[in-house]
Amino acid sequence: MALVCASCGAEHAPGARFCSECGAPLQRTCPACGFEQPAGATFCSNCGIALRDDARRAGEASDDRQERRVVTVLFADLAGSTALGERLDPEDVRELQGELFELINAEVERFGGTTEKFAGDAVLAVFGIPQAHEDDPERAVRAALAVRESFISFTDRVQGRHGADVGLRIGVNTGEVVAGREAAARGELMVSGDAVNVAARLQQHAEPGEVLVGQRTQAATSRTIKYREHEALEAKGKSAPVASWVAVAAIGEQEPAPRGIAGLSAPLVGRNDELAILSAVAARVERERAPQLVTLFGPAGVGKSRLLAELVERLPDARLVKGRCLPYGEGITFWPLAEAAKAHAGILDTDPAEVALSKLRAAIESVVPEDQAERVLEAATWTIGFALPGVSAAGGDPHEVGRRLQEGWTRYVAALGREQLTVLAVEDVHWASGALLDLLEQLAENLADTKVLLLCTARIELLEMRATWGAGKQNATALSLAPLSPADAAHLMSSLLGEVQVPEDVRERVLASAEGNPFYLEEMLNMLIEEGALERRNGGWVSTDRLADVSIPDSIHGVIAARIDRLEAASRDALRRCSVVGRSFWPAAVEVDEGVIAALVRSGLVSDSVDSSMAGMREFAFKHALTRDVVYATLPRPERRELHRRVGEWIQDVAPDRSAETVELAAYHFRQAVAYGDDDPAVSREAYELLLAASDAAFGRGAFQAARLQLERALELPVDEGRLAVAELGLARLDMTEALNESALGRLDTVESMLGPDDAELRSDALGLRSRVCWFSGRWDEALSSANGAVAALAGLPESPQLARALARQSQLEMLKQRPEAVDHAREAIGVARRVGDSFAELNATINLFTQESVRGIAPPDDISSIVDAAAEAGEYEEGYRAIINFIWSACGYLPVERIELGVSEARRRLADVPPPRSIGPYLEVSVAMWLLVPSARWTEADAVLPDYGDRGLAMSTQLSHLTVAGGLAFRRGEAHESKQLLEELRPLALASGEPQRIISLTNEILAVADRQWPAVLDAVPIVRALAAARETELLGRTTESIRETPDLAANAKTALLTGEGLLALLQGRAGEAVEQLELAIERERQLGRTYPAACLELNLAEALEAAGRTDASKEVRARAESVLEPLGCVNPF
Repeated sequence: MALVCASCGAEHAPGARFCSECGAPLQRTCPACGFEQPAGATFCSNCGIALRDDARRAGEASDDRQERRVVTVLFADLAGSTALGERLDPEDVRELQGELFELINAEVERFGGTTEKFAGDAVLAVFGIPQAHEDDPERAVRAALAVRESFISFTDRVQGRHGADVGLRIGVNTGEVVAGREAAARGELMVSGDAVNVAARLQQHAEPGEVLVGQRTQAATSRTIKYREHEALEAKGKSAPVASWVAVAAIGEQEPAPRGIAGLSAPLVGRNDELAILSAVAARVERERAPQLVTLFGPAGVGKSRLLAELVERLPDARLVKGRCLPYGEGITFWPLAEAAKAHAGILDTDPAEVALSKLRAAIESVVPEDQAERVLEAATWTIGFALPGVSAAGGDPHEVGRRLQEGWTRYVAALGREQLTVLAVEDVHWASGALLDLLEQLAENLADTKVLLLCTARIELLEMRATWGAGKQNATALSLAPLSPADAAHLMSSLLGEVQVPEDVRERVLASAEGNPFYLEEMLNMLIEEGALERRNGGWVSTDRLADVSIPDSIHGVIAARIDRLEAASRDALRRCSVVGRSFWPAAVEVDEGVIAALVRSGLVSDSVDSSMAGMREFAFKHALTRDVVYATLPRPERRELHRRVGEWIQDVAPDRSAETVELAAYHFRQAVAYGDDDPAVSREAYELLLAASDAAFGRGAFQAARLQLERALELPVDEGRLAVAELGLARLDMTEALNESALGRLDTVESMLGPDDAELRSDALGLRSRVCWFSGRWDEALSSANGAVAALAGLPESPQLARALARQSQLEMLKQRPEAVDHAREAIGVARRVGDSFAELNATINLFTQESVRGIAPPDDISSIVDAAAEAGEYEEGYRAIINFIWSACGYLPVERIELGVSEARRRLADVPPPRSIGPYLEVSVAMWLLVPSARWTEADAVLPDYGDRGLAMSTQLSHLTVAGGLAFRRGEAHESKQLLEELRPLALASGEPQRIISLTNEILAVADRQWPAVLDAVPIVRALAAARETELLGRTTESIRETPDLAANAKTALLTGEGLLALLQGRAGEAVEQLELAIERERQLGRTYPAACLELNLAEALEAAGRTDASKEVRARAESVLEPLGCVNPF
C-alpha cells in the first residue's frame, strides 16, 4: 500500500518516513498521545485531537487562554554554523537547516514532544504541552540522546558534501512556563518562563555532541538516565549558579522507572484480600485448566505492579512471561507480546538477528507441537519485528496478518500453559493500541484446556477507550485496587523508613498528601530526603527547616497532569475553574454546568458528595487533593484573581448569615484575590473584615493558632491604620490567652500609638484588655486602674457593648480585690449588656456577681450549669472555665467535696469541645488540687494535676497558688528542703502582689495588710492552728476577732471562727469550751468531705480532751486522726 504525501501528493513505498519530493514527513505521531498517524490525518485516531490547523472537533470552541504548565524544554543549536554559512551558498545552508530540523523534529515527535520553533540553526522543543505525560523529563532526555545519535549521520553528510565539521549542542531543562494549550496543538507554542532561559543557557555551555540537563530534569530522570557530573554554570542574569549534569545514555529500553526510596524497601501492605483473590483464581486456573482474564484496575501508583510481583512470588512453580505497554515510540503496537516472547526465548537486545531467531525457534519448538511450530514462529517474529527468510507479511493484507497473529499467539500461549501454570502479565494496558487490545481479548476467548492466567494491569482510562473490555466473557474478572487505609499507609511509611521514629510534622504532611497512594507516599518521602527536608540522625529521622519549601514532586505532578490533559476541553476548563473553590466545591460558584462535573465522576477524578454544606447547591470534591493542586497550578494569576473574587462574592450571596465556616471561606477567597493583584480597596476592606470575623469564630472554638493566623493575615492587607489596630488588639488578646503577657503588653502599647482622639471605644477595649493582662502578670493595682480607665474613657457616650464590657471587667477586678462596689458594678454591667445585646459582658458580669454573693454568703452556690451553658452557647469558653474556678473557690465552704466535683465534672463535660486556654487552664488544675484533692486526702491525685511550675509563662495567680499547694504538701510530708525552697519563693511574690488571698504563709503580716474580707475568701483554719501551735495567744485572739467581724460571716469563716475560739479557749485553760467548739468545727469539715483538715483538727481536739481529763477519748480521737494522716505520709499536720 503506497503512502501519499499530504503536502504535494507524491506516492512513496511503505516504510518511507519523508517525502522525496518536498521533504514533508509521511507519518507523524500525535502531539497529545504519541500514537502514530497516517499521512494527511485530520484527527488523531486514538485521542481525537486535531492534527491540522484547520481541524477542530465539531462543536468544540477554541480555547487559547494561557496556562501555567510544568514542562521540559529541549534547546538544540548547531555548532560551527557561522563558519559554514561563510563557505556555503544560502540555498545550501537552508537545505542543511531543513534536514537538521527534520532530524530533530522526527525524534521529538517520536517521544511525544512538540517542536515549538526553528530559528536559524536553533531548535526549541517542548515536552508536556499540549499533552502532559508522567515521564516528560525522561522523554525529553531520551529524545535528546536520540537526536545526538541521529546527528552522526548528518555530520557525515555535511562532511561528504561540503567538507565541513559541525557539532550539535543540546540543553534540557524542566520548570514552569506559561503557554496556550490549543496554540500548542497547532504548533504555535510561544512558551515563556525561566525554564526556557535556563535550557538556552545549558545549550550554550554544552560542548558539541553533549547533552546538558538542569537540576530538576536530572532529579526526575536519575533512575532511568546515566549522568556524569558537570560543574555549575555561571549564567548571565541568574543570581545563583545553575546546576548541570551531562546525560550519557539511557538505562534500559524505555523501562518503567523504579519507584520508592533508594536503599529502602517495604513489604506489601494492605493488600491481603486482593492477594487472596488472585491466588484463588490462579489455583482454579491450574486445577481446572480453565484460562482466566483478570484485569487489575487502579489509579497510577496504587500498587498494581507491586501486587503482581507479590502474586508471582507466591506461585514458585508458575512460569511468568510478561510485557509492558509503552506510552510512546515507534513500532510499539505489540510491544508487550514481543517482550514476552523475547523473555521466554532468552533473547538479548545485543543478539544479532540470526542468533535471536535461532533462540526463538528453539524456545517455541520446545513447547509447541511440531505441526504448529512454524505458524507460531511466524507470529512471534512479526511481533518482535523481524521476518523469517522467505516468509512475507501475508502479502500485506492487514486482515490476514491479524488472523495469523491471533492464531499463532493463541497456540503459543496455550502451549506455554499446557504442562505448567503460566502467568502472561501485560502491564499498563491503558496505553495499549486497539490492535493489541483486540488480540488480548481474542486470546482470552480462544484459550481452552490450558493453565494460563492472563493478567492485565490498567488505569480506569482503559474503560474510557474501550468500555466493553472484558464484558460478556465468562472467564473475565476485574479487580479494583483502592488507596491504602490510613493505618496501612502509616505502616508502609514506617516500613520504608526503617521502623524508626518519624517526625510528626513529616508523618502528618506525607500521609495527608498521599491519601493512601503508595507511589505518592514513596515519591514524597524520596523528595523530602533528596531536598534535605528529612535527614537521618542518631539512628532516627528529623525534619529540617526546608520542609515548608518542598512542593509536589515532578513525578506525581506528571501523572496527574497527564490524566487531566486527556480530558476534553470543556471538562478541563470546568475542573480548572472549580479548583479555585477548593478540594470540595460547588460548580455554581464559578458558573460551571453541574452536568459536566457529574460526567467527571465516572472518570474517577471527582466524587459527588451526599450532602452539601450550601443549601440547595450540589457539592462535589476532587477525589485526591493533589489533583486539585495540579489543576489549580495551571491557572495564570489574572484568572485566579477574578475567580477568587467571584467565589467570595458568591459565598456571601448564598450564605448571608455569615456562619463561622462561610466567613472563613469567603475571607480566604477575597484575600487570595488581593494576593493575586486585585487593587480594589473595597475587596481589601472586605477581606480584612472577614478575617477579623473568622478570627473571632476560631477564638470562640478554642482554635487559637487559627485565630492568630487570620489576624496576622489581616495585618498584611492594605487598609487604614485605624482599622489595623483592631487586628493588633486581637493579637494582644491571643497573647494573654496563651500566657504571653509581656508580648500582650507590648502589642497594647502599639495599639495605643495607632489610636486617634475619636477612637474612645477602641481605647476602652484596649484598657479593659490591659487590666486583665496586668492581673495575670501580678500587677493588681495597675490592673484595677486600667479597668477604671476603660470605664472613664466612655464617659458621656451612649451605652454600647464597649461600656458593658468595661463595667464587667471593672466589677471582675473589684471582685478579685474584694471591693464591695463589685456587686453594684456587676449589676450595672448586666443591665447595660442586656440593653445593647452583648452576651460576653452579661456573662462576665453574671459570674462576678455570682462569685461575690457566694463568697459573702448572700447567695450560697448550688449549681453553675446555667452559666456554663450560656458560655458554651455564646462560644465564650474561657468565661465558662472561669465560672468553674470561681465555683470551686466559693462553694468549698458550703458544699461537700463530692458535690463540688460532680458539678465541676458536669460543667467540664459541657465545655469539652474546647479545652481551657493556657491563661486559665493551669489555674483550674491548681484550684482543683487546693480546694478538692488536698482537703479530701487525695494527695497523689493532687501531685498529678499540678502544672509544671518550671513553666514561668504561668499567670501570677497560678504561680502563687501552685507554690502554696506544692510547698504545703512538701512541708506536711516533712520534705524540709523542697518546702523551704518553695515557700521562700512564695513570700516575695505574695508581698509584691499585695493580694490578700495569697498570703497564707505570712501569718504575722496578715492583719496588717488585709481588710475585713480576708476570712471570707481565705482558708483561715491553718492560720489559727499555726498561731495556737506557736502559743501566740494574743495574735490568735486578734485573728479570731478579725474573723468574727467578717461581713455576712461566710461558711469558710464560720469553720475558722469555731476553730479559733476553741484553740483560744484551750490556750486560756477553758478545756471544756475548747472541746465543744472544736467538735463543731470537725463536724462541719466532715459534712463537707474535707477529710484531711478534719483529721488535723482532731489532733487539736485530742489535746483538748486530754486537758479536760478525758484520756481514753483523747486516745481514740488521736488514733482516728492518725489513720488518715499516716497513709498520706503527713508528719506536719497543718
